[in-house]
Amino acid sequence: LLADASMTKVFYDAVADVVVVEKLGFQVRNYTSVKAMHQVSTYDVQREGSLLSLSSELLGCSWSEESEQRQDVLEKSVLALYHLHHLLMQQIEERYLERVWHREESCLPVIVKLQQAGIQFDFEGWSLELEGYENEKQTLRQTIQEECQCPELDVQSPRQLQMALWKQGAQVAYVSEK
Repeated sequence: LLADASMTKVFYDAVADVVVVEKLGFQVRNYTSVKAMHQVSTYDVQREGSLLSLSSELLGCSWSEESEQRQDVLEKSVLALYHLHHLLMQQIEERYLERVWHREESCLPVIVKLQQAGIQFDFEGWSLELEGYENEKQTLRQTIQEECQCPELDVQSPRQLQMALWKQGAQVAYVSEK
């Protein structure tokens, strides 16, 4: 099942988890990381935490690993991963971060191989890269608002962009959320 590339495996921290699973002799293919998804959706690559803390924060559910039976903790963990994966993917899409996420997700196997070879990933450098994208996005937003002479323009709204461009003489016949 872990080696089946046709099925996505959802880990909390894919980098750490896959390193351990492969060290135990299992091959893992086609996986994703809820922790990395959350880091991308919040622009916070240094964020630390656990599945329990993220589940509590985003899903409002909590459990104590000490007070519950192992089977209950495993079931709650699997359900939390499932719901977090879908919730975070929705947030990524709402924030138009799909390209950033797909780039990050495609790096996971490389980061795992680097970890296995004892080479640490440069989270500070990656944080600077994401910060650069955010600055570029803000600059583009300001440029669009200035060019359209509309400082309150929500550039995330296709309808508002269409109307602003129409006022500038650019006829845009069709808009969509994408």
